[in-house]
Amino acid sequence: MKHLSILILFILFFSSCGEKQNETTKDEAIFLEELTKKEKEFEPIIASLKNKKPISIKELDIWAPNNIAEMNRSLYTPNSSPETFVFTAKADYKKGGKSISLSLLDGAGGKGSLVISPFLTLESIYNENSNNDGYQKLILKNGKTFFQKYTKSNDVYVLQFVINNRFVIKIESQSLSEEELWMAIDEFQFENLPN
Repeated sequence: MKHLSILILFILFFSSCGEKQNETTKDEAIFLEELTKKEKEFEPIIASLKNKKPISIKELDIWAPNNIAEMNRSLYTPNSSPETFVFTAKADYKKGGKSISLSLLDGAGGKGSLVISPFLTLESIYNENSNNDGYQKLILKNGKTFFQKYTKSNDVYVLQFVINNRFVIKIESQSLSEEELWMAIDEFQFENLPN
């Protein structure tokens, strides 16, 4: 696949919140086979995304909130990776010791549509597990699948999900309770992003 390097780049970028842990080559083969089947199911969506124009900086500026959960935006970088030809953005919100970091990837356009395909089925990428320092799990909430990871030692939550079968969202919070995090998610009003 000629765009494999771009796909690997973005999987590595977003996979810091959890990984599918395969112990043997046979497990890897089964995983790849399942992923290929899931990707075939999403071919019409990917074809549609390929023909769409990525979100513009102006559209993102209109959507991007200045405050979330009583935290002010301290960083805003629209189109943070233009060299990849995939629209990505980053925004950080801080107040005291609390913070939220948002990363957004737009699956529209030729390159974006290649990158988003594995994220359309988060259950194919991540597995659930827990240990003394936290957990990672899949959550179904409001009709959406969320990947959630919590690390107790540094009080960090990571959420990853897809909006409108187009935008991959990764949110990382520091020193917020799980309830505060979910309230902040609602404040972002992701439903207002374009389809």
